[in-house]
Amino acid sequence: MSGYRPGLGGADEELREYLVDHQLPEVLESLLTGVLVEQPGDPWSFIQNKLQWILTSGEFEGKLKWDMFVSEERRPPKQMVALRSYMDSLLGYDDDDLGEDYEKACALHCKHILLRAVRAWRCFAVRRQKKRTETLQRFEEARRYHIRRIQRVHFTKWSVWLHRYLTRLRALQRTLTYTSDISSERFVFRAWHKYTQEAIRTTRWFKACEGEEEGRTADGGGPVTALRPPGCDDVSLLPRILAMKVFSYLTIPELACCSRTCRSWKVIGQQTGLWSRVDLSTCADRLTDRALQQIVHRCRPFLVHLNVRGCDDVSPRGLAVIGECHNLQDVNLSECPNALKADSLQKILGGCRSLLHLNISYCNVSDACLRVLSRHCHNLQHLSLAGCTAFTSRGLRHLSTGKGCHKVIYLDLSDCTQLSTESLWAIGKACPMLQTLIMDGMTQLDDDSLRAFLADLHRLENVSMLGCSNVTDSSLKFLMKQTTKLVSIRMENNNSLTDSFIRSLARAPDLRHVCLDSCTRLTDNSLRALSQCKNLVSLDLSNCLRISDVGVRYIVEGNAGTQLREINLTNCVRVSDVTLLRMAQRCHELRRISLCYCEYVQDAGVEMLGDLPNLLSLDLTGCSVADEGITSLGTNPRFASLHLSECVQVTDNGLQKMCAYCPNLQVLDVSHCPSVTDMAMKNLAFFCHIIAEVNLAGCSQLTDLTVQFLSSGCHFLHTVDLTLCVQITEKALRYLKRGCPTLRTLNLSGCKKITQAMVRRANLPRVNVIRNSTLAVPTLAPSTPRTGDAQEGENRG
Repeated sequence: MSGYRPGLGGADEELREYLVDHQLPEVLESLLTGVLVEQPGDPWSFIQNKLQWILTSGEFEGKLKWDMFVSEERRPPKQMVALRSYMDSLLGYDDDDLGEDYEKACALHCKHILLRAVRAWRCFAVRRQKKRTETLQRFEEARRYHIRRIQRVHFTKWSVWLHRYLTRLRALQRTLTYTSDISSERFVFRAWHKYTQEAIRTTRWFKACEGEEEGRTADGGGPVTALRPPGCDDVSLLPRILAMKVFSYLTIPELACCSRTCRSWKVIGQQTGLWSRVDLSTCADRLTDRALQQIVHRCRPFLVHLNVRGCDDVSPRGLAVIGECHNLQDVNLSECPNALKADSLQKILGGCRSLLHLNISYCNVSDACLRVLSRHCHNLQHLSLAGCTAFTSRGLRHLSTGKGCHKVIYLDLSDCTQLSTESLWAIGKACPMLQTLIMDGMTQLDDDSLRAFLADLHRLENVSMLGCSNVTDSSLKFLMKQTTKLVSIRMENNNSLTDSFIRSLARAPDLRHVCLDSCTRLTDNSLRALSQCKNLVSLDLSNCLRISDVGVRYIVEGNAGTQLREINLTNCVRVSDVTLLRMAQRCHELRRISLCYCEYVQDAGVEMLGDLPNLLSLDLTGCSVADEGITSLGTNPRFASLHLSECVQVTDNGLQKMCAYCPNLQVLDVSHCPSVTDMAMKNLAFFCHIIAEVNLAGCSQLTDLTVQFLSSGCHFLHTVDLTLCVQITEKALRYLKRGCPTLRTLNLSGCKKITQAMVRRANLPRVNVIRNSTLAVPTLAPSTPRTGDAQEGENRG
C-alpha cells in the first residue's frame, strides 16, 4: 500500500469525461473547503443546502471556485494561483505526464527571477557605495576647509605677534650693541691695565732677584729676619688638628728635629696620631738597634703601621723588638736580607696577633720562615714574597697544611723564579680566598704551572704577569673560566697572546684595567672585542705595533668610551690625529694620555686634546708637535703634567703661552728640545709656582739664569734634571740651595763646568746629586703613565 496513490488515472476515459463535464471534482473541492473553513455544527445539512443552492442557481455553471462557500471575512486577501488543481490530481494528471518542457520552463523561470534579484542587489550596492563615497568626500572637503580656516586665523595672529616681536628685537639689539661696545672697551682697558701691571711687577721681581744676588756676601748667607717670640710662630697658632696635619708630612728625623725647636712644637710632635704610622725607610742607613728600640717602646701602644724597608744594618735581635707592638697591623720588612731571620720573624709574628699586612720581599725567606707564617698568621690578608728565592716547595707545603695564611687575599710572588708546578699548586691550596695575584718576572711560568695554580682560585680580581712570556692563550682562557670577577689584568712582553684570548677577556663584566704592553700579535680585532666592556677605565697598549686608528675607534666609540680615564698608545706608530679627534669628541673623562713616538700625531690632533675638561697628564715624547699644538693645551687650567721630550719643533714662544694659562703645572719634561732657552724658564717660574719636577736634559742653550729663575719662583721643586746642560756653572748650585728647600734629586751628568769638589763645597746634604762627567749621549726612556693598580703595588712594595 506504500505505493498506492488515490485517483482515477487508470479509470475509463468515458468516466473521466463524465466527471469533467459535470464539474464534480470542483463541487467536491468547494464543499470540502467550506466545511473545513466554516466548521458548521451540522455538516450534512450544510452540504445539502449548498447542493440545493447550486442546483437552483444556474449562473455558476462553469465558474465554480474552491472558496465559493467560504465567507468573505475568512477568505485569503490574495488568491493563490494553483498550478495543479484537485481535479487534475483526481483525474491522474501527475507531474510525470507534464514532460521535459515543463521542467525546462520552471528552471528558466527560476533563473530569470534569480538574475533579476542579483541585478537589483548589484544596483543597490553600487548606489550605496557611491553615496558613501560622496559623503566621505564631502566630509574630507569640509575638514580641509576647517583646517585652512584655523590656519588662516593662527597665521594672522602669528603675523601680528611676529611684527611686534621683531620690533622689540630690533630695539633690544640696538641696546645690546651699545652695551657690548661699552663693555668691550672696558674689558680691553682692564686687560691692558692688568697686563701692564703684571709686566711692571715681573720686571721689578726679576730685578729684585738679581739685586738680592749681587747684595749677598760670598758665603751665600741670606737676609736676617726678625725673630719671633717663643710660641708665636704661625704653626703654633693653628688649631691642633691643622698643626698635626702639617707635621704628618714630615719624616721621623724631621719630626725629631722639630720637637727640639720649641715647647709648642714638642707638644704637637708628641701627639699619638703622628706616631701611629712610622716610616723608617727614609733613614735606613742611620737606623741602629737602639734607635729602633726607643721608637718602638715609645709608640708601641698605638703603633699601627711600621716601615723598616732597607734597614739592613739592624740586627735580628733588634728587629725582634717589633713583636712588642701588639696592635701592629701593617709591617714592611722588605730589603732586609741580613736582619730578617726565622727566629726574629717568629718573635714578630708571635707578638703581633692582629697583623694584616706583611711585606718581606727581597729577604732571605727560608722554609723555616714559611713554617712560622703557617703557625702564627691566622688573620693575615696581604703577603709579599717578591724576590724571595731561598724557600722551596717544602716550605710552601707548610702553608697549605698549617693554620695560617688561609685568609690571604693579596699575594706578590714577583721574581720567585724557583717555584715549580708543585709549589704553585701548594700556594693555590693554601690561599683559596686570593683576590690579587702578582707574578711579575716569573719567566719559568708556563701553561701547566698556571693551570695547577689556578685550580682552586675562584675569587681572583687582579692578576699581573709582566714578563711571563711562556704563558699562552689556553691557560689564560682557563683563568677566565675560573673567575668571573676579574677587574684588572697586566701582561707584558708576551708574543704568544692573540685576539682569541682578548675575546675571552672581554666577557668579564667588571673589567676595569687592562695592560697589554709589548703584546705584538694583538690587532684591531682585539680592541673591537674590548669595546664591549662597559666598565673599562684604563687601557695600556704600548708597543703594540699592529694597533691603528681603526682599533682605537672601536674603544672610543664603544661602551667604555665615555668612562675611559687612562690610555697609553706609546710606540703605536699607526695612530694619527684621527684618533685624537675621536677622543676629544667622546672621551670627556680622560685624565692621562701617552702618545710617545706616534710620529703621525701633529698639532691638529693636539689642539683637539686641549678641549678635554679632565685631562691632567699628556706625554708627547718624540711626536711632531710644534708651538701651535702646545699653546692650545693652555685652555685647560687643570693641566698638571706635560712631557715634550725630543719635540725638536717646540720653542720658547709655545712654552711661554702654555705656562701663562697652566698655573697648576707640576711636571714638565722638555729634554732634548734644542730651541728652549732661558726665556721659557722665566715664564715657567713666574706662572707655575707649584711645579715639582723639571727635566731640562740636553737643552744646551740654558744657562745659570734658568736655575736662578726656578729657584726664585718654584720653591716646591724636588727633582731637577740638568743633564748635558753644558753652560751650567757652580753658581746654579747656590741658587738651588737658597731657593729650593724641598729639592731631593739633582742630575748634573755631563755638566762639564761643575766638578765633584764644587758639589761638595755647595753642601747639599738632603739632595741626591747624580753626576757622570763622562756622559756623552743622552739615554732617556719614554715615560708611560701608570695605572692605579701598578701605583698601588709599588706603594705596597
